[in-house]
Amino acid sequence: SPYTMPATEAPLVEDFLLGLALPHYYFIFVLVLLLLATPAIGCCSARALKVLLCISILLHLAFKAGLEFALGFNTTWILRNPFIWLGFFLCGWMSPMWTAVPKWKTIVALLVTMPMQILIPYPVGLLIWMYAAVICVPLLFPPGTRIPGCQRAVMWLSANSYTVFLYHAFFLEASASWLNHTSLEGTVLYVSVWAISISCSVLLAATALAVLGPVVGGLIFGCSLPPPAEADVDLAKQQDVAQWQAP
Repeated sequence: SPYTMPATEAPLVEDFLLGLALPHYYFIFVLVLLLLATPAIGCCSARALKVLLCISILLHLAFKAGLEFALGFNTTWILRNPFIWLGFFLCGWMSPMWTAVPKWKTIVALLVTMPMQILIPYPVGLLIWMYAAVICVPLLFPPGTRIPGCQRAVMWLSANSYTVFLYHAFFLEASASWLNHTSLEGTVLYVSVWAISISCSVLLAATALAVLGPVVGGLIFGCSLPPPAEADVDLAKQQDVAQWQAP
């Protein structure tokens, strides 16, 4: 299939539309599709969102249970299949609606579902754990949560997560190529590659903000300055109130 060719051999239009310049950029194609669907999702009622989430999870399960292979999906389309990402997107979208759930119930749900990825055959067990984590972790740290001692650092990383996500692949390839010539191996090698990739991506965002400023740096590298802590808390409260007042 031409979609699995290196970027230099595939047509330029396909490279651009599918994010084939690097395999790691599959998420750009998925993000564009989800952004286009956002206005329609925003018009849905709470009940409609729950139905849509159930349908999305069932579709995700069907594709991972064998539908993607039955349809002849190659690796390119397995990664870019919007139906395996829509459920996660909806979980994040709906998380402010569930903030009243007691934290102890959230922790119990995580502990109960964690072993299911081992006890229940793939893909059911793994998907149960993945969706439980995606739903429960934001409930443990809802919008407006303050983390003593590192609040500003967390806000800065949140504001620049897109830059880290977008450029980490470059540093991952470079660090892996360099460290493969060293004596490092196994877990130490993987952790080192991860640490260098994330550190360099964060450094890139910080340098772009310092040299180019938030406007130019944002246009080129996708980085931005976090809002003031007080404004962030007020915005979170407004979002919570709006969610509970929604029909």
